[in-house]
Amino acid sequence: MRIEIEMEGKGEFITLPLGYNEAIQGLIYNLLPPPLGGKLHNEGYTYGSRRFKLFTFSRIISERYRVREKSIEFKGPIKIKMAFAVDEVGREIALSLLKHRSVKLDKNLLHLRNLTIQERRPIREENFAIRTLSPISVFTTPEKKKLYLTPEDPLFSKLLKENMEKKYALLSGKEEDFDFAIEPRGEYRELIVRYKRGVIKGVHGTFSVRCDPRIFSQIYDAGLGANNSLGFGMVEMVGE
Repeated sequence: MRIEIEMEGKGEFITLPLGYNEAIQGLIYNLLPPPLGGKLHNEGYTYGSRRFKLFTFSRIISERYRVREKSIEFKGPIKIKMAFAVDEVGREIALSLLKHRSVKLDKNLLHLRNLTIQERRPIREENFAIRTLSPISVFTTPEKKKLYLTPEDPLFSKLLKENMEKKYALLSGKEEDFDFAIEPRGEYRELIVRYKRGVIKGVHGTFSVRCDPRIFSQIYDAGLGANNSLGFGMVEMVGE
């Protein structure tokens, strides 16, 4: 389930910290009823020793923005897209937004202008193209230090697939092997996003993908790669 929300503030510009992902993540948890929000935040959904939140969100979409030393100013209104692999979570978010109409994003009181709900889109082809709405983050931890990967590294595709296998097993209740390949379509950007006291890296662009459409459809709204609930790995099909 996917939701697009459009919001506006009192002034022309909405000011947020450069690392605004934490503010959006907090907004999502605060919109959920306490039992569900608390469980999702503290536990998530478990597969073996791994925990997944099974949701993600986009970068902020705005007509124009300007970067200051420690903040970023978006010209209102702004849009945020969210994806939830568990429909119950998405429905609760939508209901809460429609009920309250106004939300707090960092220090900004924003009014809901529009909310659009998109049901899960079936994917029918084995070869297709995706574009990132938030960067895809893939990392490994040699010597207990995070090393973020780019598509040129063979491990990028391998680790993406392993992550997808776990999400698919968690969502479908069965383990299944499948072919998977991903490569950039033209140039892509490497983004460094501030989160709390650290940074998270990811790649942003358009990519060609080969995957069983049944598998990809299942994990589509959970996000690709790591750090999904921190605002990474939201993609959409090219042509949507």
